[in-house]
Amino acid sequence: MRETRQAVLEHIKRKGNVTVTEIADLLDISPVTVRHHLYALMADGLVERASLRRGVGRPEHTYSLTGAGQRLFPSRYHVLTAHLINVLKTFRSEEDVRNLLEGIVRRLLLAPGERDGLTPQQRLARLEAHFQANDIPIQIRYVEGSQALLELRCPYYYVSQFHPELCSIDAQVIGEFLHLPMQRTGCLRNGDRSCSFIITLVDEPVVGTPVETGSD
Repeated sequence: MRETRQAVLEHIKRKGNVTVTEIADLLDISPVTVRHHLYALMADGLVERASLRRGVGRPEHTYSLTGAGQRLFPSRYHVLTAHLINVLKTFRSEEDVRNLLEGIVRRLLLAPGERDGLTPQQRLARLEAHFQANDIPIQIRYVEGSQALLELRCPYYYVSQFHPELCSIDAQVIGEFLHLPMQRTGCLRNGDRSCSFIITLVDEPVVGTPVETGSD
């Protein structure tokens, strides 16, 4: 299923705007199956739908990539960034490069304001609203009362393929704001559908910087 969904995304990327029929014909699958994948991609914030009128009758729907969907595909800027980091690593220490990358991530993700006096749920809501306002796809769902699942679409997915330390840096930045115990449960770089974390909701912030557990 993952391969088919990726093929749908790639076809939309090439054509710009496509219909269900066009995708079905290209991939040799049924329109019903195409719609299933498109609805899932829309739920993930990767594809959007628009109406196209062609004369009399019901309008036809076309599908295109959102900004988040576009970022899944490498561009010259992503390639250039990956090469620049490679060059930096030959001239500067590992610590210097990590500090530089951390500064870039902090500027990209930004801090969504003060967290003092906020409950865990309020901190999560503020983080979610801030990321959405900055076109970074994020979804938070509460599970089992005392935990929340945070799912994030990595805004620098391509670069992280070559510099995986970015994955731990963004978790560090998020963890510093939430100040709650976090455990990674998924990573786009490893083929998962999103970068995901289980957040434990505690009444009092954890002491010190939250430590992320789990592997990339």
